[in-house]
Amino acid sequence: MTTNNEEAGKEKKEEDTDTSPSIRPNTASGSSYNDVIRRLEGELEETRSRLVEAEERMRTDQEQWLDEKKKVIAYQKQLQLNYIQIVQRNKTLQQETHQLALELERQHIRQVDAESATAPLANADETTCCSELTQAARTSTLTRST
Repeated sequence: MTTNNEEAGKEKKEEDTDTSPSIRPNTASGSSYNDVIRRLEGELEETRSRLVEAEERMRTDQEQWLDEKKKVIAYQKQLQLNYIQIVQRNKTLQQETHQLALELERQHIRQVDAESATAPLANADETTCCSELTQAARTSTLTRST
C-alpha cells in the first residue's frame, strides 16, 4: 500500500514530465495542478460510466438479438413442417382425385354398356355399330387412364 507522500511524489514526477498543453495548467490564470487532476479524474469517471452504459446496452441488444433469432428459427421450422404436411396432403388428394376419375370412367362405361344392351335394335348393323362404339369407349378410357 502506498502512502500519501508516495502518491504526492508520483504526482509531482508526472507533473514534471508532462508537457501536454491541455493538461499543463495555465499558471497565469491561477489554475493549479490539483484542479487539472480533478478535472481529468472527472472526465475519466464520466468515460468509465459511458463505457459501462455502452456495455450494458450491447449486452441487452445481444440478448434481444439472440431471442429474436430463436423465434425466427422456430418459425422457420414450423413453416417447413407445414409445407411438408401440405405437400403430403396435396399428393393424397391427387391420388384420390385420380381414383375418383377412374371410378367415374368405369361407371360411365357400365352405363353405356347397360344402355346399349337394353336399347331395341332395328337390325344387326346397329348392334355391330353399338358394340364398336362401346369397344371404342373402353379403348379411349384405357388410353386416357394410362
